Amino acid sequence: MPLKTSLFITAICFTLVAAVSGSLRANSGPLWRSSGVAASVVTGSGPAAQAEVSSDRSLNRAAHSDESVQETLNQRFSVENSRVRMQQIDAALTSFRQLTETSQKNLGQAGVAGVGNTDWETQNLGFHNWVGAVEGTILKQNARIAQLELELAQQQHADKKITKAELTQKAVNAQKAAQEFDQFWKSFSIAD
Repeated sequence: MPLKTSLFITAICFTLVAAVSGSLRANSGPLWRSSGVAASVVTGSGPAAQAEVSSDRSLNRAAHSDESVQETLNQRFSVENSRVRMQQIDAALTSFRQLTETSQKNLGQAGVAGVGNTDWETQNLGFHNWVGAVEGTILKQNARIAQLELELAQQQHADKKITKAELTQKAVNAQKAAQEFDQFWKSFSIAD
């Protein structure tokens, strides 16, 4: 795989993982700080458990007038929404592959080659592997985050900081996230 394509894939993976990390929860100080951005985690459920992200560039500016900052951070950047978007991306790539096949018949290989990403390897191996790598990363990280949240909740419950019901909810969330990753893993394959 050419270096340019590898770097592009890596950039996409990092971008999607960074976007998904906006849904972190727990109750402490900054979880990480890089380039003037910090994320904190909040425990509990409901509105109080929404992701808290702060930046030197204030996040009080909505990305769009029809969507609040909280909607963007907690819904648009959710794992569930990311999975739906991955299905849409996969469908778009399939359409592009079909369009390329049709275009090659009309324009010839040389006419289509200038567009980029029209070679057989990219369309039949790369597209499948790229989508799988990003979806797998999202689900794996979500399962790991849920497991860490459960471990934190276990400690908080032992310290009498949260209720048994809150601990149970964290256990349910961790089990669900692990099952989602396991289900993905059973169907995952690498095209080569």
